[in-house]
Amino acid sequence: MQPRTSKSIKPGQPASAQGTVHPDHALETAYLAKTMDLLRQSLADELDKLIQSKKDLLEAREDLQDNLPGSPNDTDKRADTSQSLNALRAQAAAYQTIQYKIAQYKRMESSPYFGRVDFTETGYPKESIYIGRGTLIDHANGHIRIYDWRAPVSSIFYRYGLGAASYLAPAGEISGQVTLKRQYDIQEGQLAYFIDTDINIDDQVLRYALSQNATPQMKAIVETIQKEQDQIIRDMDSELLLVQGSAGSGKTSVALHRVAYLMYQGLTSPLAAHHIIIVSPNALFSQYIAQVLPDLGEENIASLTFDTVFSNLDMVRPVETRSQQAEALLGNPDTEAAALEREMLAFKISSVFCTLLDRLIWHYEHKILTFPDFYYNGRYLARRQDLKAELLRDRVKIPLTKRLAQIQERLLEKIHEAKKDRIPSLEEFVSNHPDHQLEIRGFARLLSVKRSASLVHAAQQITILDPLSIYKLLFEDPVLFGRLAKGLSLPENIADILSACRRRLDTETLSHVDGAALTYLKTKLDGPVAYPDIQQVIVDEVQDYGALHFTLLNLWFPNARYTVLGDISQSMERQASMDLYDEIQRVLHKKKAAMVILRQSYRSSYEIGRFCRRFLDYPETVEPFERHEAEPEVHGCADQEAADQALIEGIRECRQAQCRSIAVICKTMSDAKDLYQRLRGQFALRLVTEDTPHIGSGALILPVYLAKGLEFDAVLAYGTDAGHYSTPDDRRLLYIACTRALHHLSLYYFGSKSPLI
Repeated sequence: MQPRTSKSIKPGQPASAQGTVHPDHALETAYLAKTMDLLRQSLADELDKLIQSKKDLLEAREDLQDNLPGSPNDTDKRADTSQSLNALRAQAAAYQTIQYKIAQYKRMESSPYFGRVDFTETGYPKESIYIGRGTLIDHANGHIRIYDWRAPVSSIFYRYGLGAASYLAPAGEISGQVTLKRQYDIQEGQLAYFIDTDINIDDQVLRYALSQNATPQMKAIVETIQKEQDQIIRDMDSELLLVQGSAGSGKTSVALHRVAYLMYQGLTSPLAAHHIIIVSPNALFSQYIAQVLPDLGEENIASLTFDTVFSNLDMVRPVETRSQQAEALLGNPDTEAAALEREMLAFKISSVFCTLLDRLIWHYEHKILTFPDFYYNGRYLARRQDLKAELLRDRVKIPLTKRLAQIQERLLEKIHEAKKDRIPSLEEFVSNHPDHQLEIRGFARLLSVKRSASLVHAAQQITILDPLSIYKLLFEDPVLFGRLAKGLSLPENIADILSACRRRLDTETLSHVDGAALTYLKTKLDGPVAYPDIQQVIVDEVQDYGALHFTLLNLWFPNARYTVLGDISQSMERQASMDLYDEIQRVLHKKKAAMVILRQSYRSSYEIGRFCRRFLDYPETVEPFERHEAEPEVHGCADQEAADQALIEGIRECRQAQCRSIAVICKTMSDAKDLYQRLRGQFALRLVTEDTPHIGSGALILPVYLAKGLEFDAVLAYGTDAGHYSTPDDRRLLYIACTRALHHLSLYYFGSKSPLI
C-alpha cells in the first residue's frame, strides 16, 4: 500500500512556503493578539459573574423556602411564594446564560475564528467581518470582533466570492460588495497561516481538511461548509426539506449544522433542544453523531430509532431489530426466497399497505367486532345491537379504543345503578332465610356483587383489543384480502407475498416490518400519542423507510417541520428510486416543500470515488472531489487462509501508514464473527455489533449494514467473491462498503471474483 502524502501538505503558509511575508501578516497577527486578549478578559469577566450569579441563585432559593405557605389558606404567603419562584426562575436562567457564554469562550480559546470577509454595504463604509464558532463583542466600544458562523452576515463567507453579494437580515436583504475573502488556520491561539481566496471555500484548504484522519465521532465542519450545504443549513422557509445526497456529500453533518442554526435562530424564537428530534437508523449511528452539536456549543437533541419504538410494543412476541432484519435478508443463501422477502418488505411499507390497514380497521369495527347482551335482574341493561349502533354512530373519527372505553364507562354505571336498585329485594330475601351468620345488609351487598361480577367482567373485556389477531385477519382469508384490496395496485406476485407473510407470522419473533405495521394498527386503534411540542424532525437514511414509517411520524409529530436526508443508491432491503421523495411529500402533505440534490462527494479520495462509481446505475450523479491518493486495490487469493493472511498484511500496512480507524467490512454479521474468530489472536481487533456502545478507533470488523453512515481512514472489504456479491442488490452493498473509506480501500476475495467489481 502506498503511503499517503497529502496529509503533510499545508495550504497557504505565506512566510515559510512562499519565501515572502504577506503584506497583511503583521496586521493579522496583531488582530489575533488583541482578539485573544479580549477573549481571555471576557472569559474572566463571565467567570466572575458566575460566582455572583451562583450566590444570587442560592439566595433566591433560600427566599423561596422562607416564603413557603404554612397552609393552603395562607393567601398572603402564596403571593410571596409566587414572587419568589419567579425570581428563582430568572436567576436560574441568568446562571445558565453565563454558563453558556463561558463554554463558548473556552471552545474559542484555541481557534477563535477561521474566516474573514471584507464587505461594503451599499452606502456604508467597508467592514471586516471575522467569522468563528461563537460571537465575541468588545463591550468597550460595542464592536463585534467575531461573528457566529450562523449569523446572517456570515452567509456571505459561504456563498460568495469577490464581487456583488447579499444576505438576508431581520431588516431585509442587505446588498454590497465583497472585496476580500480570507481563511485562517489558528492553533492554540497562534496564527499558523492564512490564505486569500476568490470564490468558494478554497479547494486547497478543503483538501487539507479532508486529508486528515477520521475521528471516532463525527465532527463539526463549520470551516469548510460549501455553498450548497449552507443553503440547506439556513433554509427557514421549507416545511419539508428533502435532501438526496451521494455517499460522502455531508448530508448528516449538514443536517446537524442545520439543527445548530435553527437553535441559534431560537434565540429570537422559542426553538430549544427539546423541540427537535432526529430519527436515526440505529443506536450506534446515534452515538457516532452525538458530539457534533456539543462541538457547536449547543445542547444535544433526543434521537429516536424505530427499534426502540417496537421494543416498547405491548405484544405477545418480540420484534426483531433492523439489524436482525438486514442480517436475515443479506445472509439468506436462497436468492429467490431473499427476493420474495424484499418484495414483501417493500409492499408492507407502501402507501397501498397503509390503505389496506385502514380498511382492515373499518372491516373489524363494522363486520367482526361484537358485543354480548347485558342482562341483569330480569331486564336488559343493554342489547348487543344497540351497543354496536352506538359504537358506529356519529363518532367514527374517534379512535376505536376510546369509543369502546366510553361505552364501557356507561355500561359500568348502568350495572352499578342496577346493583343499587336490587339491594332492597336482596335484603328482603336474606331476612326471609336467616340460615347465615352475617349482617343482613352486608350479606345482601355481597350477593349483589357476586351476581353482577360476570357483567362487570364482560364490560371490562370490551376495551381489550388484540392488534396481532386483527392483523392476521388480513392474511388468513384470501377472500377478505381481495375485498379489502379492491381498486388498489398490488404486486403481480401478491399470492406468493401473502403466503410468505403467513409463514413469517407463525415464527416466534415478529419481523421488523410487521413491527411497523402493528405499531400503525395499534396507533390507529388507540389514537396516537402525539408530541405537539416537537417542531423539527430530522430523518436520516430515508432510503430505508417507506410511507408506513412517515405516516407514523406524521401521527406522532403533527406540528413539526421535516428535514429528510437519504441516498437512493444506498438502500439495502429494496430498490429505491427518486419516487420515494414524491411519496414522502404526499404522506406529510406540507405546503412548502423543497428538494436539494448533493452530487459532490467529499469523503473519499478521487481514486476511491471513481472506483465506487462502477457500482451505480447512474454514475454521472456522483462527482468525486479532486483529492488524490492511492488507487484502490483488489486482492485475489487462492483460498480462505491466503485471503486471511493478505488481510492481516493489509491491516499492518494501514497501521504503518498512520490510519487511526481501519474497518474490515463483511457482508453479514455471521461472516464478521467467523472472520473475527480466525483473526482475533493476530491484532487487537474489535467486533462491532448493534450493541456496541461506541465505534472508537483502531481495527474493527463489522457487517456492511452497521457501517452505513460511518467513515474510516481505511476500508478492507472482505469476501468480495461471486458467492457473496453477484446481484443488483449486492451492487448497492458494495457501494455502501467502499464509500466508507477516506484514504485507502482494498477488496479481498478467494475463489471467483464478484462480477460486479
